[in-house]
Amino acid sequence: MGEREFFEKIRDDKNIVIYGAKKIAQELIKRMKYIGIIPKAVVVSDKSKDEVGIEGYIVKNLDELTNIPECTFIIAAGERFKDEIESNLKTKGAKKIYALTWGLFLEIENINKVNFTYGLVDNHMRSILLQYNNHNYDKVQGVREKIKAGKKVKVLFLISTVSKFCSESLYHEMEKSEYFEPAVGLALVWENGMMDIGTKNFTRDYKELVDKGFNVAKIDTLTAIDDYSPDIIVYHSHYLDLEVSYINYELLNYRYLTCYIAYGVEVVNIPEYHFNNFYINSSWINFMPTDAEYKLNQEYSLIKAINAVSLGYPKLDNYKSSKLKERDPRKIVIIAPHWSIRTNMNFSTFERYFKLFEEFRNNHKELFFVFKPHPTLGYRIKEIEEAKDSPKITYNEYVEYCKRWNEAENGIVLEGTNYIEWFNESACLITDCGSFIAEYLPSGHPCIYLFNPDLPNQMDSYYKNGQDILNSYYICNSADEIKNTFDEVITKENDSKKEQREEVLNKYFKNIGTSGKKICEYILKQLID
Repeated sequence: MGEREFFEKIRDDKNIVIYGAKKIAQELIKRMKYIGIIPKAVVVSDKSKDEVGIEGYIVKNLDELTNIPECTFIIAAGERFKDEIESNLKTKGAKKIYALTWGLFLEIENINKVNFTYGLVDNHMRSILLQYNNHNYDKVQGVREKIKAGKKVKVLFLISTVSKFCSESLYHEMEKSEYFEPAVGLALVWENGMMDIGTKNFTRDYKELVDKGFNVAKIDTLTAIDDYSPDIIVYHSHYLDLEVSYINYELLNYRYLTCYIAYGVEVVNIPEYHFNNFYINSSWINFMPTDAEYKLNQEYSLIKAINAVSLGYPKLDNYKSSKLKERDPRKIVIIAPHWSIRTNMNFSTFERYFKLFEEFRNNHKELFFVFKPHPTLGYRIKEIEEAKDSPKITYNEYVEYCKRWNEAENGIVLEGTNYIEWFNESACLITDCGSFIAEYLPSGHPCIYLFNPDLPNQMDSYYKNGQDILNSYYICNSADEIKNTFDEVITKENDSKKEQREEVLNKYFKNIGTSGKKICEYILKQLID
């Protein structure tokens, strides 16, 4: 059952109660309001630990409800709390319960599973999005007046981590321009109850950006963006507001001219999530990395890509402009595990193969190994441990695991930073990530891609572009297949699919090396013509 069918199913329920008062609940209430479904109440187990109010509702304790058996409950809380909340509701007499959890997308679980994506497909939403589009015209006029007055246009590149900063070439083009004054806005991610990890990553990334010569603005307070007062905001993640509580995309898109450039090439088959997202559709300009994604946007976007343009992917410009300053003379093998352990997506094979990865490093001293985990992998391991869901590796063990990589004579952990330069000079990538398969393609090198044996028909999980790319790589479904392919492709250097990869690269990618320049010229053209 899809999103619209689910909402129609509950539309006539008179006593809809949202259980939860954080970001997931806030997002749910917004979308329900958009289509005219008004919840009766918002409750939690202990309101002293939660927000006083959310989306116009005063948060109540569950015990304050007097008609629990007559209510329809939607649990909008973290995964690790779901079972406890559901048990508590049933104990108190609740009969109709839906559990909503956050993974790659929102999913409601009951007798039927309901994909709760961003598919807001009614005329009311289209009208709202067109209002945003019309308002952008007024903001453009204001920036034009600023340029006529001889002032520079302030551009803020809003990111949560250096690894998601995919527009370095665009930044440098703007830096050279007489019209722009760019800065990188680094947001402090402190959600998920892991302030220590967030602060550590923020400090690391801030230093790296400053050392590289970027003008950096710390976005670590409620007013930081307004204090900087940008004219244009470039952002790379449409769920940053779920990571950072003081960022509100609806407000940003309404107040500023915003440009969206995805931090990864979209290859995973979730079109409503990628192309019918309210925050992307309400942005000023949506820069699509490839023509294939532009066509998907035309097909699935509520506004049929009227704010989208395809000029290439600036992250890939680094293949032409960035090289490692120092590198080990041995062949470089990159191991890049995804974060999605036991989630709806479930691409990650890290629990299955993390010991094998160390065996490769220990047994092949003639190679230099780079361990490049997804930034969210540590968070996910900690979530599984805290949920007491039979973790195969604990968070502390993962920290020690990474430490061994850094201490190894032929290994290193790569966190944050510009990994394209490592891609460019590597011999092979071993991964189960999504967008990496596209980002690695311009390197020309082979990739060993790990399918999860627990995920049936995995190839169907990718768009046509992803399928074509994967067919030019070496797909493995077991430890034995990985070992055999490692020996054949890396040790013996037998790469039978090289020409096939070149064909796929030419089919899907353009403007590698000049994308940032073309995007800068396009933005300027909108402001001075």
